[in-house]
Amino acid sequence: MSARNSVRKFLRGTVSSRVISLWRAYSVVPSLLYDELCRMLALTRSQRRHSDAPEVLLGKLRTTAHILDKGLQAEGWATGHGRSEYKTACMYIERLQGSDIRDDPSFIWTLEKKAQYEEAQRSGLVLGQTYEPITARISKEDLLNLVHTRRSARSFEDRPIALETLRELAEVTNWAPSSCNRQSTKLFITQTPDKVTACLRQCAGATCLGKAIPCFVSICADTRLYSCQDRNLPLVDASLGLQNLLLLAHLQGIDGTILNWMHHTTKEALILRSVLDIPDYYLVVANLILGYPTRSAPAPVRKGTDGSFRLTY
Repeated sequence: MSARNSVRKFLRGTVSSRVISLWRAYSVVPSLLYDELCRMLALTRSQRRHSDAPEVLLGKLRTTAHILDKGLQAEGWATGHGRSEYKTACMYIERLQGSDIRDDPSFIWTLEKKAQYEEAQRSGLVLGQTYEPITARISKEDLLNLVHTRRSARSFEDRPIALETLRELAEVTNWAPSSCNRQSTKLFITQTPDKVTACLRQCAGATCLGKAIPCFVSICADTRLYSCQDRNLPLVDASLGLQNLLLLAHLQGIDGTILNWMHHTTKEALILRSVLDIPDYYLVVANLILGYPTRSAPAPVRKGTDGSFRLTY
């Protein structure tokens, strides 16, 4: 009998099953609390160290311009509203003078919102802002078909995904809703076979895969754009974008599988970051393999509608 089994037998004979049950349920809590503390400290440290980085300034400018835009859309808008946000936006625009990031489309959008706000202050009217319902160009049946036929594929053709297609997937990821218009999601991608293999070795759930895995994607969020109070929002923002990516990929004959990243070790995280050159201020939210599937599997049956929602009157 091994020493471990001997210890287990001794504990079972001397400690009540209730105590053992409580230990199993709560023993992980101290380490999780420690990890959460480390994450908050790292987030605060990243904010302080990178406060002048152009990407951070632009992210904060997007948020401020988003607040101005919401004010301009409000039915009860009046002159004078949003002055604090306007001054903050002007400050960020000034700090970005001379930066190449001023060519970013979202920066140009913030200038437009600033100009609209200034015109509204001069005229007392919100001009040039017409909001009408936008009708989708596909039917409900088309959308449901896209959602229902997407699969988690694990066997792929041995061919890469075109660079232009990867760019499209990255763009549609950024079109998902994000908290206060942060747009913090970034994809770190490799299609180099040795690097794909190295990344897969760091991920739990990378099992039952075919021989050829064309593409590995790490979906990350820039934590420099979040405060400690917002520390869980990167998980939401990046996950919303990931669903956009999966649906557009499926529309083009590409499918993939999300890999478990919730149980990674420190060593695995360091290796993954090294292979994909992921800066420490990016939170790895999920990892994904992608490719052109050679076969698919039936979808697991979904729970009934009654188990999916509750309507309160």
